[in-house]
Amino acid sequence: MNVTGALDKVDEHGVEGWCLGNADGSPETVRICLGRDIVAIHVADRFRGDLQRIARDGFCAFAHAWPYPLRKTAPLLIVRRQDGSVLGTGPEPDPTPEIMTGAIDIADRLRIAGWVVDPLAPDRTVRVTVIVDGVPCAELVANGFRPDLRTAGHGLGMHGFDHVFDHPLDPGSHRIMLICDCGLPVPGCPIEWAASTDFDVTTQTALTRIVDALDNSDARTRAATFFASQIGRLAARDHAEAAQTAQRSRQRRLKRQQAQLASQGPPPRVLIIDDHPPDPTRDAGSVALLSHITALIELGFEVSLVPAQALTPDQLNDTPATYGFTLLQPPFCETPEQVLRAQGHSFEVVYLHRLSNARRYIGLVRHHAPAATLIWSIADLASVRVRRQGHVEQKPEMERAVSALEVHESMAAWSVDVVIVHTEWERDLMARRVPSTRVVEIPWHVPLRPAKPLSERRDVVFLGHFAHAPNMDAARWLAHEIMPRLRARHPDLRCLLIGSAMGDALYRLGGDGIEIVGHVPDLADVMGNARLMLAALRFGSGLKGKVLEAWAHGVPVMMTPIAAEGIGLPPTLQLDVRGEADGYAAGALQLLDDDAHASAHIASARLHLQTHFSARRIRRAMAEAVGQPDLADELPNAATTPS
Repeated sequence: MNVTGALDKVDEHGVEGWCLGNADGSPETVRICLGRDIVAIHVADRFRGDLQRIARDGFCAFAHAWPYPLRKTAPLLIVRRQDGSVLGTGPEPDPTPEIMTGAIDIADRLRIAGWVVDPLAPDRTVRVTVIVDGVPCAELVANGFRPDLRTAGHGLGMHGFDHVFDHPLDPGSHRIMLICDCGLPVPGCPIEWAASTDFDVTTQTALTRIVDALDNSDARTRAATFFASQIGRLAARDHAEAAQTAQRSRQRRLKRQQAQLASQGPPPRVLIIDDHPPDPTRDAGSVALLSHITALIELGFEVSLVPAQALTPDQLNDTPATYGFTLLQPPFCETPEQVLRAQGHSFEVVYLHRLSNARRYIGLVRHHAPAATLIWSIADLASVRVRRQGHVEQKPEMERAVSALEVHESMAAWSVDVVIVHTEWERDLMARRVPSTRVVEIPWHVPLRPAKPLSERRDVVFLGHFAHAPNMDAARWLAHEIMPRLRARHPDLRCLLIGSAMGDALYRLGGDGIEIVGHVPDLADVMGNARLMLAALRFGSGLKGKVLEAWAHGVPVMMTPIAAEGIGLPPTLQLDVRGEADGYAAGALQLLDDDAHASAHIASARLHLQTHFSARRIRRAMAEAVGQPDLADELPNAATTPS
């Protein structure tokens, strides 16, 4: 067998191997790749004594050392010869998700800038390789000072980078990748550009070069005719956009002068920024957001939503059409930054959902949509949730993260016009933290669903999104502490765990009365057979959607104090709130065995939903949040929320 090379070592510290030279006697060149991107190029001309009899007197080896140990989750390593053939590959990457902390703030054909922090070693300086179209073009050191990073709690803020390309990238398509010294990409990569459709300096330079090369009259005539037609198209579009802008400006002036005169012209616009498009079957945050969207549409707003994270195919569904909002998505709306830059002036309201998006986009909204009412909807107070998690899990080190989260939450509240919370205690807490902010309490609409008689129900259920730490902790507590106590009286009782984002740790809880169901597209299928919901949360924050959803389906709920927090329970429901395992299990058994008590619980809970979680209440609170409380009084009581 003719052996021409080998990959002798691949680990987190480096790569070593050898490769025979070319036919002309020159040494071979090898390319070390992570996935499809070249991160290093070496000439195989190093001496190795054990290779003296093979070729070139042993001068055919190569070696590459990683600046920082390569992570197991880095892309698959591939070593290629100069002709593109594969010399060898490293091990398959660990599928466990692992990401760096950071962002790409500027990316165009002239420069790329951003910041990056290694979450496992936040004080170290990260080195970054800039790769354009698969080939490395620069090595950067992410040690530039950024005051915003210091304010955000990233050490001294020395984690920025800013690279200007030696030559502007041409107007064609490009793929830019930034690989950290540990093998993981900078968040936001890859950046993929189609051929330029923006009339920037690069495009102008390319067109100028083409025009200069026209060396005959016919070619110049064709070019002039083409450019003349494009000038006409640009003028027509510019006039149409200017007319729309003028109408919106006139409408704003009329609203300030006399509201009833402003009924003509396009409807006011709301832009919502959230991590993903809302999915009512995924989490309570989506249910809340869709309820708020419905209220805004009923108030006469045109609602658009742009995701802060890249869309996946399973996130494209009929939710926007069902609820009546517009999902801004590729290829024309890649990011919130792009939408704000292009359309920011046309929005009367910008609604930022969750703390992460408030931190990321408040500044951009203020810059590109200065006239808009800026709203931050908290979803839940992460600082409260993490503090409680630290207490339950006995991890005092989490208090440092709590302090940082409190700073971020207070800064966000101080920077926006309105903070939306879901509960009264969250409203009071935010008002104490930032007295100058305007806080509006807006839960969400919970419509009642058809409910079977208790005699036809048999299952105990727990509902949650299991990527959320409080739900995972609750599932463990149910499996280890609560269900054994319940099964001591009811040996055949089973608890169904229902929800999304289930991992191996959750599946290992199966058995001994715990049945893993997973994601259910229509909750009515399982809630219709549920005899009892166990809301066994030991930490968390905000309004608990699982409790409200169970009541909507006519299911009694045994609650912990955390699960009941913020709901404003009437006295009859406060009886079914217990904290310790023995008391909680005893309360659950009473709801299981005492039909009269369970029926009274359901009746009181459904009345509470109708009173405090009605569509009209949500609409009135939303009208207050957007600064137009009179709008809610002009509308009928009927809700348009899809059932």
